[in-house]
Amino acid sequence: MSNDNKKIFDVIIWGATGFTGKLVAQYYANTYGCDGESLKWAMAGRSLEKLKEVQNWIAPTSPEINKIPILTANIDDLDTLKSITSKTKVLCTTVGPYNLYGKTILQACLDTETNYCDLTGEPNFIRYSIDNFHQKVLSKKLHFIHSCGFDSIPSDMGTLFLQTQSMEKLGAYCKEVLFIAGDSKGSFSGGTIASLLGVVEEAVSNEDTRRFLSDPYSLNPEGFRGPDEPDPVSIEFIPALNTWTAPFVMGPVNTRVVRRTNALLNNKYSPDFRYQERMGFGNGIGGWFLAQSVRATIGSILGLGAIPFTRDILKKYVLPAAGEGPSEEDRENGYFNISILGFKDKISDNASIQVDVYGKRDPGYGATCRMIGESAVSIAKGEVSQLYGVVTPASALGLGFKSRLEKVGITFTVK
Repeated sequence: MSNDNKKIFDVIIWGATGFTGKLVAQYYANTYGCDGESLKWAMAGRSLEKLKEVQNWIAPTSPEINKIPILTANIDDLDTLKSITSKTKVLCTTVGPYNLYGKTILQACLDTETNYCDLTGEPNFIRYSIDNFHQKVLSKKLHFIHSCGFDSIPSDMGTLFLQTQSMEKLGAYCKEVLFIAGDSKGSFSGGTIASLLGVVEEAVSNEDTRRFLSDPYSLNPEGFRGPDEPDPVSIEFIPALNTWTAPFVMGPVNTRVVRRTNALLNNKYSPDFRYQERMGFGNGIGGWFLAQSVRATIGSILGLGAIPFTRDILKKYVLPAAGEGPSEEDRENGYFNISILGFKDKISDNASIQVDVYGKRDPGYGATCRMIGESAVSIAKGEVSQLYGVVTPASALGLGFKSRLEKVGITFTVK
């Protein structure tokens, strides 16, 4: 961060007029205030009028929100984007799908020596970022951190915490880790759905993308691979948690982020480290039926999303649109539970160690806006490792970030 002394702001929120972006802005206003004493921040987007509407929306809980600067830029114009990124230590962007709207922003951040974080759940975009920016970002000693929301902080930070506890308590890292998403209350964001359908659409038309998405190590540096196989597609009973499980819809990005963390840390967990993600539904016939139903539903949505005609129907009439989200009551009353099981060698009837991750608030909005908000603050305050480049939340933010997560109601408990 050699250019920090020229920066006016700690963080600029790019996309503050979107549903998640305005939640990050509201969180900053309510948590860090608007006077710039604890955090110098600003809002940015394409429309001055809509940014003023966001200020009015936040005003009832933070009357001084009009003190926060608002900046505009054209999302496709590198020069106008650089006029924004040049002013801040960290550009925090919530504008997706990132494969459509994020590439020019990456270039603007690189050109102005600005750190970057986002919410992407698009493996193809992360790969683009790695291929085109990693070495350049590394040379400038910057951090580009993707997937700083529910994709993929609980997975990545939870695994790092589990492995640290495993070394302390068992004297070794676990070679096999299984993430199981449990009881939760909330919804996926419209932006997440749009990103998922965008990945499916690209995979249908591009053989290289299909090959890339089927590779469990597609985000790893060259030469760093392991024994993991492609993402699971069937249901499976996990005795260690006494539950039937189905594939987790976010697994295809989360697993690759966690594997990249292991590689960036020079195979800290083990060259033979294995990691998978599933959803748990309980035991007995009820759990089996739910797991089968969810597996079939996910398969149907992905299958229909691969066909242009049915994909348009899903976008228009079935799935939430980008920019839409739940009410404040639903966001605040939401929650999520995750169990991360560690096995010293391979999956067995009993886990060697278990970490439970609990999050207050709706995972897709209420919790996610706080996760990315605190990620940006951590970067701006220098609470990051000296591992530069296109990195992951756990490899860059480290276990110190756990205290920021706990502050916003996301806890990690060892069993």
